[in-house]
Amino acid sequence: MRRIDYRFLQSRPILRLFLIMFVNGLVSMMCAAIFIQLEGPSQKERMAATEALAKLVEECRRNISSLLTSGDDEEGSADAMASYGSKLLELTNTEEEIEWEMLSASAFVTSVSSTTGK
Repeated sequence: MRRIDYRFLQSRPILRLFLIMFVNGLVSMMCAAIFIQLEGPSQKERMAATEALAKLVEECRRNISSLLTSGDDEEGSADAMASYGSKLLELTNTEEEIEWEMLSASAFVTSVSSTTGK
């Protein structure tokens, strides 16, 4: 069996650099695809819950404005205001996420690999 001689890469540093970049890019894209498959579904659930909470806050706001303009039920207005305040606080404490796609996942992999030095 014939052995492959890799000494030609020692005399061609630019070729070696591009080969390393190419392999690093392939590994980065594979890891990014794995992150997307693993984290994507649960992230979509979290984003849907945040969107539902935002719709609930908007609905509470509309209810408060209609209760205040009618002026009929002061106690109901106070309860609606308390509910609106708690839902708004919950929404503002929710962290904003960037959806996992190939670009954001590969940027994450690149940042981790560049900071660890490996």
